[in-house]
Amino acid sequence: MKLKLTLLLGAVLSAVLPSANAALLFFEDFSGSNFVVGSSVQGVTSNSVGAVGQNGTWHDRDLTNYSNAIRSETLSYTGGSINMTGSGKVLEITASAAQTGTFAVGVDLGTAITPVAVGSGNTLYMSTLVRYTGNIANDNNTFGSLTGTITGASTTGPKAGFASTNAQFALAPTNLATNLTASGTNSAADTTYLYIWGLQSDGSNWTNISSWVNPTTSTPGTPLQSYAITATNSSLVSVAFTAATLDGGETIRWGDTRISTSWADVTAVPEPTTWALLAGSLTALMVFRRRRG
Repeated sequence: MKLKLTLLLGAVLSAVLPSANAALLFFEDFSGSNFVVGSSVQGVTSNSVGAVGQNGTWHDRDLTNYSNAIRSETLSYTGGSINMTGSGKVLEITASAAQTGTFAVGVDLGTAITPVAVGSGNTLYMSTLVRYTGNIANDNNTFGSLTGTITGASTTGPKAGFASTNAQFALAPTNLATNLTASGTNSAADTTYLYIWGLQSDGSNWTNISSWVNPTTSTPGTPLQSYAITATNSSLVSVAFTAATLDGGETIRWGDTRISTSWADVTAVPEPTTWALLAGSLTALMVFRRRRG
């Protein structure tokens, strides 16, 4: 009887606990063997466990003095009910010397994301674990963006990043393609952040862009920044990480990155209904065992 109970418990767990990427539109943690430590991601097709939402290979926009590579580092963030730990690999952009211009690394989405698809009253979230070294206070860097295709070297589109003012967290408001607007909250070097930004949809257009830094709750709460935007039914077709005007030796590193219309999916917090189902199932099993024991 004990064996039967164990098998039944395993079946219940499988039934009520969804896979990590069940509702994710995009996921990458650079854990796959195709991402080789010390090597560029140019031309790499992801084979990371759970990777989803990608079409083709990763690619970069080549600029003198900039380079990208996979590095060994585990980025993690714990705050309140949120606990995220990276795979042990990160994507790094670095500069060998001062450089003007924008360097981008990205991959095309398997399916374009539109406000029509997201639906009226819903929010499209993008989260990433990010960390930088050096003094990037005079730079203007994007650490998360949904863009026009990176293959064509375009870096326009909704984005979040570090502004040139004291490396403050920043968003691109108004029409999603403008320069970053500082939040008034400074960031710090050698610190890992969980940064989330979201696009609100009215079912036809994107209407607002908002951001959260190091959230601690299973619901979004008050954002750090929020702006009304004027954007038509823009198709978001790629994910990119960019760096602009870095000085020599400065680096930005990104880890676990997710896109979903669910806050729980981008913060790794289980949905309350999942826990309720699990608790109810375990209670039923304990009653069953007590009666049959």
